[in-house]
Amino acid sequence: MSYNIVRLNKIAANGGNMRLVLFSVLFLAAAGPALALDTTKLSYTLSAGYSKPMGGLWARDYKSSPFLGAGAEYDTGTEYHWGLELGYDTGHENKFVTKCDPGLLYIAPYVKELRFFDNWEYYGVIGAGLYHRWSNKYTDSGVTYKGGLSGKFGVNGGFGFAYNIAPGTKAGFDLRLHSVGKFIGIGPGKVTASNFVPSLTLRKKF
Repeated sequence: MSYNIVRLNKIAANGGNMRLVLFSVLFLAAAGPALALDTTKLSYTLSAGYSKPMGGLWARDYKSSPFLGAGAEYDTGTEYHWGLELGYDTGHENKFVTKCDPGLLYIAPYVKELRFFDNWEYYGVIGAGLYHRWSNKYTDSGVTYKGGLSGKFGVNGGFGFAYNIAPGTKAGFDLRLHSVGKFIGIGPGKVTASNFVPSLTLRKKF
């Protein structure tokens, strides 16, 4: 489902945004017990980097944003792991419109395929989930647009590597491409949001 900024006020009144938020909360609640089946196989990741808009009007009109992420990953005992991650672009500043700097918050399960060489691991990852775009109130060409929260299904994929720096602790680098079709642009316009996200990662197994 995709929303128009002009209609965000009506959507909020009808509870549309609340359903999106509730979906994310319920997804986390449902995934938690599954991940907790064997806590010795769980690891936790923190990541930080930047999110660069790629392609089309999204890249033309918006600047890069700092990126922060966190996640939990389950070791299946094979070369395939699965997990759940939460990511946040703090704000993509518009190059032409003041006070228009939408942030992007997503929650996405993923599958990771790994290869191991001594103290190194290399992986490819694919994921899909719900992406929320938050925008503040802003004015463009004399017209004021209300801010709000919108959400839509999105996908991501990429690769990375990590090195064992201590027992149960790995530091690495992750390179990901996120894409959400027909997200909200300036005013009533809609654009596809694709972001190239390199980040440093720290993964810990307790």
